Amino acid sequence: MPPIGPGKGNKDAALQQDYGRWLVTQHPDDKFRFRTPSLLNVAVTGPWGHNGAYTSLEAVVRHMLNPFQAALNYDRGQLTQPNIPTAQLAVNLREMLGGNTDLAGQAYQEEDVQHLLAFLHTLTDPCVTRPDCLQRWIPSGANLPESVLQARF
Repeated sequence: MPPIGPGKGNKDAALQQDYGRWLVTQHPDDKFRFRTPSLLNVAVTGPWGHNGAYTSLEAVVRHMLNPFQAALNYDRGQLTQPNIPTAQLAVNLREMLGGNTDLAGQAYQEEDVQHLLAFLHTLTDPCVTRPDCLQRWIPSGANLPESVLQARF
């Protein structure tokens, strides 16, 4: 994923790079390695990527099919979250991609992207897109804002 921030748990203000698991283990092989979340309800859990770098499921699917090229061509204009530091993005990309040989992409057809997207959508429970269906899973007495209860995913 394009490195768009300092990383969770980064306590060094001078370090403007997200080194992933390395921030925890300090093991060189863990640089730029990240935990993979579940794909359950993936169609409604954006932004996607460990750092929210992609704002569409299709964009992250395309990234995963050719991560090196996608990172090189990353459009930071798509970021919608506030306060994401992107000024050092180019420097961070060079460090992340420099000498990395395991990010080579693969040839794929447009049809492959559409098939993967269709599969990922099957992993999303239709209930999560309907507030009336979700209501039974919200604990009674929960003090949730009305905006959450009326949200349209």
